[in-house]
Amino acid sequence: MKPRNASEHGVFNPGAFYDGKNNKLYLFPRVENIEGISTIGYAEGHFQGNEIVIDYWKKDPIMHNNGFHSLEDPRVTQIDGRFYLTCTAYDGRNARVAIAESDDLENWAYKGIISPDSIDSKNVILFPEKVNRSFCSIFRFIPDMYLFSFRSLENLDSSAFWNPRLKKLEKHVLLRAGTEPWMNYRVGAGAPPIKTEKGWLLVHHGAEAKERIVYCAGAMLLDLENPRKILGRTKKPLIKPGEKWETSRENKKVVFPTAAIVKDENLHFIYGAGDWCVGHTFMPLEEVIRRCEPVYT
Repeated sequence: MKPRNASEHGVFNPGAFYDGKNNKLYLFPRVENIEGISTIGYAEGHFQGNEIVIDYWKKDPIMHNNGFHSLEDPRVTQIDGRFYLTCTAYDGRNARVAIAESDDLENWAYKGIISPDSIDSKNVILFPEKVNRSFCSIFRFIPDMYLFSFRSLENLDSSAFWNPRLKKLEKHVLLRAGTEPWMNYRVGAGAPPIKTEKGWLLVHHGAEAKERIVYCAGAMLLDLENPRKILGRTKKPLIKPGEKWETSRENKKVVFPTAAIVKDENLHFIYGAGDWCVGHTFMPLEEVIRRCEPVYT
């Protein structure tokens, strides 16, 4: 996917959901206009072998911006039969996280802000099922990743929930920037985690600051019963930007994963490329898991 006309500056960082029974792929790209305002789009496609074919792309946004300057970088998760879309809600100065709900992936009800007022937040993903009767979510508070559990999604718009946790953020750290050289600038969750026999497989991004900013994709395995525990992670990137179209207009090199889909024993990565278009690649699921090297503490 890429800009369709001169009014679109970029089409990138899509959330996605795959209905394997009907081979139907739902895509929710971030669509940025030439004024720098982003909305969330809607497209449908299918897999033809290991390639993605786009069948339909809605002209208008799937959701209004609800008073924000931009809605950016959506992720989509299904929990107990209901769909949840999280995205960055940018007001022109601060980045917060909004959530919407749907029963059919086409009609979305905006539910409000779920991140604390006092800190910029992006890259929020929800686990696709409860763990020990609690919802789990990963937030990115620059530059690190944090994991939180909660009984109800309504908890997340409450200062009573956030204030004590922000005072003890250290206990909620999942992964810090700088853990590996290729993530010395920032880390953040990419796609909602996938449940495997080996653990929760979480695709994420890491950014390295060199002569230019370089975003790559990696992965980690989290314990099924205690996802705060990292069982293994990729010491080197799984996907690095190398193509011309993976370089942005600001000269950043970007592979920014926002969706991961298992199909026919392969893991498909759908990612924002160069901050302007959508990329897709795949590799055997077992290879990804194998490359998550054990972490010893």
